[in-house]
Amino acid sequence: MKSIKKKKILILTTVLIIFLFTVVLQPFNFSNSVNFFDDPKHKEERRFFDDNEYPKQSSVIEPKIVAGVSAGIASLDPLDTWDSASFDVIDQVTETLLKYDTQDPNLPIMPGLAQKMGYWSIDNLNYTLELNEGIKFHDGTDFNASAVKWNFDRIHYLINETGEMPMGMQHVMWESLLRFGDGTLIINNTVVINNTAIKFVLNRPFAAFEALLCFSGFSMLSPTSTPDTSYIDTWTGDLVGTGPFEYEGYYTIEDLYPTDPLAAFLHTEEIWFKRFENYWRSLAEIEELKFLVIPDQYSRNELLLDGEINFLLSGSNDFRDQFMSSPELVVSDYVPQATLYYLAMNNINVNRTFREAISYAIDYEDIINYHGQATKAKSILPENILYSNPNLDYPIFNLSLARSKMQSMGYGLGFTEDWEWLDADFKQTTYMYLGSSQFFSETASMISDCLDLIGIEVILDPAIDWGEFLNRLYQPDTWNLTMMGWGADYNDPSNFINPLCSNTSETSNYAQVNDPYLETLMAEGLNLTDPSLREQKYNEIQQYLVEYLMPYAWLFNPTTYSAYSRIFTGYQPNALGRINFYDVQLRYPAKTQNDPTFRIGMQYDIATLDPHDAWDSTSIDVIEQITETLLYYNLSDPELEIIPKLATDLGNWSVNGLNYTINLRSGITFHDGTEFNASSVQWSFNRVAYFMNITGSLPKDILTTQFDSLYRWPDGTPIINRTEVIGQFKIRFVLNRPYAPFEGLLCFSGSSILSPTSTPQLDYIDTFSGDLIGTGPYVFDNNEQGKEINLHGYENYWRGIPNLNKIKFVIIQDPEDRKYAMSNGFIDLEWPSNLNNIEQYSNNSNINVYGPQEISSFYYIGMNNKLINDTWREAISYSINYTYLIEEIIGNAKRLKTPIPKGIMYHNGTLD
Repeated sequence: MKSIKKKKILILTTVLIIFLFTVVLQPFNFSNSVNFFDDPKHKEERRFFDDNEYPKQSSVIEPKIVAGVSAGIASLDPLDTWDSASFDVIDQVTETLLKYDTQDPNLPIMPGLAQKMGYWSIDNLNYTLELNEGIKFHDGTDFNASAVKWNFDRIHYLINETGEMPMGMQHVMWESLLRFGDGTLIINNTVVINNTAIKFVLNRPFAAFEALLCFSGFSMLSPTSTPDTSYIDTWTGDLVGTGPFEYEGYYTIEDLYPTDPLAAFLHTEEIWFKRFENYWRSLAEIEELKFLVIPDQYSRNELLLDGEINFLLSGSNDFRDQFMSSPELVVSDYVPQATLYYLAMNNINVNRTFREAISYAIDYEDIINYHGQATKAKSILPENILYSNPNLDYPIFNLSLARSKMQSMGYGLGFTEDWEWLDADFKQTTYMYLGSSQFFSETASMISDCLDLIGIEVILDPAIDWGEFLNRLYQPDTWNLTMMGWGADYNDPSNFINPLCSNTSETSNYAQVNDPYLETLMAEGLNLTDPSLREQKYNEIQQYLVEYLMPYAWLFNPTTYSAYSRIFTGYQPNALGRINFYDVQLRYPAKTQNDPTFRIGMQYDIATLDPHDAWDSTSIDVIEQITETLLYYNLSDPELEIIPKLATDLGNWSVNGLNYTINLRSGITFHDGTEFNASSVQWSFNRVAYFMNITGSLPKDILTTQFDSLYRWPDGTPIINRTEVIGQFKIRFVLNRPYAPFEGLLCFSGSSILSPTSTPQLDYIDTFSGDLIGTGPYVFDNNEQGKEINLHGYENYWRGIPNLNKIKFVIIQDPEDRKYAMSNGFIDLEWPSNLNNIEQYSNNSNINVYGPQEISSFYYIGMNNKLINDTWREAISYSINYTYLIEEIIGNAKRLKTPIPKGIMYHNGTLD
């Protein structure tokens, strides 16, 4: 058996040009035709490759994500966890009734497992949702209204609302989200209306209810596989949802690599998922998903650079430049997070004027520069939270204003120098912080230095660890200042304002905010369901908090970015930090080790699949692999001689030049088995005439063919009057007047012969769901819009079996992505290509570079001949510095010397 070495093919072309520039990759001919059957560069043997015969390729593309994460699962049960690492796992496996559109930076709420958004009763106490039908949990259990009720009844049991929960058993971790500030449950009960409708009965109106249903804690679990009255065991239990991925397991290094003690040096645990093959929406493109738990931030980032992981959810600022310079990686923009870091001030011990002075004394920019990935917080609400208002008069570092506030209380009167303030100790205040965190420690030190400048002596009081820190938080008489962070559970202003500022919030209002007016505003905000009225109310609340009450100093909102392998696309980081790998797709089609498919990287998608409507080069390039014309150009001839294709020879003209008669080949069948003959030729040209509306019968809602003008004289007269079947394999074209380039017109793809059996006669072939049936060497398989077009060799092709068994046109719009794909063997042929890449490609032993080569396209400056006379036109023509345009600006072009480019019949390049 002949050994075939497969090399990637790159063809560069030069455009004949006056003013503009384009790059087109073509085989060595001046036409716009691409022929993978005839092109000698693609002929090794004319046969199919079996998988085991095809030369081995080193470049594979697997639909598999290996993501580096900082922490493992605290709990596998959505009701028993309140940490982002656990929810990141849960969100891949389970789904909520409503969800956020994570592709939209504004994170609008949209239906999830619900069929559409719900509707409220008049009193705003009943919220009804209609559910999608036909959804299965991973264990085969039906998702329906009864399953929804089971999940919410389980919540009620695990907060002991039923009174049946064993003594000492842990309540739902995030129970506070289920209750109003006074402890009243938000949801009274759930009612099954029918199999596909559920009603939530609330104890009182709660305007944030739709946002609450998006919270990951409300993920729907299978009633069959989930324990009713206990939590899922993190190590031995199973998480069973309806999501795009199935949970496979949580493994320690010892479980996976018992003989490799060094594995733990890099990561400590692995979490495995696989694609759910019965997912109710379209299947995820990613088939395997792994989370590698790598606690050390430096190691996580290094492993991405080393290729050991291919997805990093949150990159370090120290590595961003390296990631940006790597051609292997895609780096997202910084995304502001819906997280607030703030300085809590004990509102009982620290009065409003002191709080205002402290707020203006902090050098926020210094803290942000230290953090490295943050923006100044302008309100209690991060800018991407619903109704956030960043345009308030928020405190910034203003030492003069801070000192004036101190002087308004009688401190530092008459002080004019910094040293006077530094020497003064008007007030001592205790700053409690997490001593085990360098960031918390450094921030405490910076704030201490700032307050020293207004005469406040800060006593730094570190807590040894997180446990002690939490204990001290609930003892506010032991501290006056502390720094904390608050992240959004769901996208509603009440999720920030009420926990941090309500006098009924026992778990989060560490600053002991207790303001009756604010309490009234917060209650009104939760009762209002009209969006515009709610926005007005939360603007009022923010203004009161930011410009007057100042219970906290708003420090910063962190930002983050993601970095991942260039083979992926579709991932959208978002403010809530919700991880959605369902939306991730392969930038390039999956490729196995022995994949025999020949891949062509293209810049554009096809505009149409119908030869009788195609007038763009990409569509024609695809169509010409599938269909054939009666005559064709000899692509091996630089002069592009016209030769027979479906015809046996060139036709014969009548003496008057009006009749062109041509003999057809016999024994040819279309891909659907229909015989090719004179009747099919007549049928195809009658179809073209129909779409030119020559008969006037074309419906108004169907556009005439794009290339209508090619088949008409300039005065609108059709070139072809009719076709006549002379015999089974003989056709005559009757013209309306002599037309010398007629044989060339028969070479155009619009003259392709289509199967009368499978082609719609009175409508165009649908580009995405239709089928193109011709006689060509390749059979059309499918078109995945914006991604790929697949063909396979026609086994009954009249000229013999094509050499390339499978062809895949891969749409890669970004030139850097195409270069990466070509360099790494993800595609085998690239066009258009860029001359700037020629050196890199030439140095790659796996790539053959053909060209640069001139093609027949050209650009020109059009001059209005009615307004600009011939002398002006001559002056303009001589005034242009063509050499400068071509050599300094365009680069990949040659001077156009005549309106007929080189390679076109009768070109004369010797003119002045």
